[in-house]
Amino acid sequence: VSTSFLVILDEQFDPSAVVQSAGAGPDAALERRRAIYAALTTQARASQAGLRAWLDAQGIDYSAHYLVNMIEVRGDLALAESLAQRPEVARLVRNPTVNGLQIDAHPQWQTLATLPARAGAATLPYGLVDTNADDVWALGFRGQGIVVAGQDTGVVWDHPALRPAYRGWDSTAMTATHAYNWFDAWGRDPVLDSECLLDPQMPCDDDLFTNHGTHTLG
Repeated sequence: VSTSFLVILDEQFDPSAVVQSAGAGPDAALERRRAIYAALTTQARASQAGLRAWLDAQGIDYSAHYLVNMIEVRGDLALAESLAQRPEVARLVRNPTVNGLQIDAHPQWQTLATLPARAGAATLPYGLVDTNADDVWALGFRGQGIVVAGQDTGVVWDHPALRPAYRGWDSTAMTATHAYNWFDAWGRDPVLDSECLLDPQMPCDDDLFTNHGTHTLG
């Protein structure tokens, strides 16, 4: 039986030395973040190299991670036993499926709440007032140049409601540039029915049935 499990490597990152070396100057916080990211990814690439080469040679799909130095693998008991014997592996951890809320068991959750009438144009919602958004607007900041990003099951980038606002879309040339406008952190989820490729080079949504990630950006 094939299942998903996490291969935790013995070598784990200790940020204390990196944090101390960043100093206390005006750019210290940014320097710390950059240094920690560089150290995490460098350590993960180096310590996972042998294991990833072995997995590649065996034709085994995996997903490498660096915040925790680990690799997610799908395989059977024999694979798990082989991995557990490797010297760089500290332990194997089950990667459980987390089920969502059972809405059908709670019909009261499906009852639509009665919302107040929409406020008049002269009345700002209290949330905007409480956060002093109107004061910021008065200074001329109205969201120019901001980028709104999402991280979910992915995005159907050419959905009619999203394409005009997609940063990679050139409405004059009617072409899209996905480089640096889209980042896929882990590739296609093998559990979900999906039209995404294993290593997608353009935005797509893993959730074939509901396109949940696309919905969240709508």
